[in-house]
Amino acid sequence: MASQIHSAFHNEPNSIRKFCPPCWEKRDAANSYIYFATYVALGLVGFVLAFQKSHWGFLLLTFFLFHLFGIVATLPHELGHALAARAFGMHVFQVAVGVGKKLFQCRILGVIVEFRAIPYGGVTMALSAERNSVRLRQFVYALAGPLANLLVALLVLALIGWDRIADFRPHEKISPWTLFFAANALVFMTNLIPRSFPSPAGQMVSDGVHLLRAFIVKPEDYDGTRIAYYLAHSAEARDRCDMHAAALWTQQGLKEHSDEPALLVQRGLDLIEGQDLAGAREIFRKLLQDSDQDDLVFRAIVMDHLAYTDALIGGKELLDEADSYSQDALKLLPWAPQVKGTRGAVLVVSGKLADAAPLLQTAVRETQQSWLRARYACFLAIAEASRGNRETANEYLRSARQLHRDCVLIARTEKILAEAHRDSSIPSHIA
Repeated sequence: MASQIHSAFHNEPNSIRKFCPPCWEKRDAANSYIYFATYVALGLVGFVLAFQKSHWGFLLLTFFLFHLFGIVATLPHELGHALAARAFGMHVFQVAVGVGKKLFQCRILGVIVEFRAIPYGGVTMALSAERNSVRLRQFVYALAGPLANLLVALLVLALIGWDRIADFRPHEKISPWTLFFAANALVFMTNLIPRSFPSPAGQMVSDGVHLLRAFIVKPEDYDGTRIAYYLAHSAEARDRCDMHAAALWTQQGLKEHSDEPALLVQRGLDLIEGQDLAGAREIFRKLLQDSDQDDLVFRAIVMDHLAYTDALIGGKELLDEADSYSQDALKLLPWAPQVKGTRGAVLVVSGKLADAAPLLQTAVRETQQSWLRARYACFLAIAEASRGNRETANEYLRSARQLHRDCVLIARTEKILAEAHRDSSIPSHIA
């Protein structure tokens, strides 16, 4: 993919090759699967050889179990972060074990934990708007993850005893308790080392870095945390399709930070959901006008939202603007599902259906948020109805209702589909 945002591309280690964010994420996932499959294969070979009393079999099984217990140690680590956050009055937004696509979730010790497809690493996101004891809260929150692994290791030591743990002969027998102890001890120590590393989600830092930052946090840093707190609450509400709650959190944040661009973007989205399209357009226009010309990512996001708003309002002048902005946003962020979806929506409204459908289908497939997928499903329904594919159009409409029954586009889509079915034609725009 080509883009003017060169900083978004990642270098392959020891190579001049660069990857766009989704390409790097796919490459990272593929490497992780290969890595895990290799250990599983070694474990299976080790099991067969160990059954035959082979020293190599015991060694291979030991390698596999140590690797597996290292993965298992992620769970107490992330729970440690989450429980400490709750104890200090922080709101826990997410606890995930592994990365990639979510497989399932369950409640453990009162905490909802997501288990993901790639069993490496984990993340806990917790924030607070409180200004009191910020340093202490951040320090304990960062320390609690490694400390949980240390406590697990000490618990194993207390129950099993040092003699059994120290009796480690990997070429002669399997010592699961020794390996479980060692895995948790290793996770404890490695997470305390201050280090940063790249990931598909951006630059990540270890708990050791967070511990150091807790000592040097400044009062001006509090505002950034509070802004993130309101944004996270708004996004969380929107993800569960509670648009009213999302708007309330945005408004609460704007009462404290009325000029914060990220909150104003959310306010524009809230106005679209409230069908105040003129108000939303005014916000996005001002944000684009006032934005830093060098901040290409933010400008692309605002252009995307402005193009979508223009498409909903309709009219030749605004459709021309929507066409221009959606193209520019797609050039800057060609990998972003929402930008593809907006471009597809603009093309539907403009009557360019053949080009619109692939973009919208890709957006539905790649987008995780139900409310956005419902939006794209509505535009796909309109596109299919215009082609005379009534059954397919109705299927997309049913899908949109299932994804987000209160999607503001559903009423418009129903009206357009009814007109298309009655007249065997479709309006040139959805305003």
